[in-house]
Amino acid sequence: MSSPLEIVVKNGPRLDILCWFIGGEPLTFDQITARTGMLESFVLQSLRHLKDFKLIVEVDHLADGEPLYAATLDDHPDWVREAIEAHHRS
Repeated sequence: MSSPLEIVVKNGPRLDILCWFIGGEPLTFDQITARTGMLESFVLQSLRHLKDFKLIVEVDHLADGEPLYAATLDDHPDWVREAIEAHHRS
């Protein structure tokens, strides 16, 4: 049986989003949407799931108040980062 974290992390589109954070650069919602080419509604829903599981957090805000997101993988089991890196390489 899969854990809730596994279900979130092993979702292909969510992995696509997490891959953009591998370099460590914080990203805005608009940047994530543009880079992934996903619908805004799907990115918004995915960000909620990723935030709920503390895979990403808001680290700052732009002058207009738009949040900047960053990955928080250090607090998770090694397999989480490994899954993201493997997906990134594929």
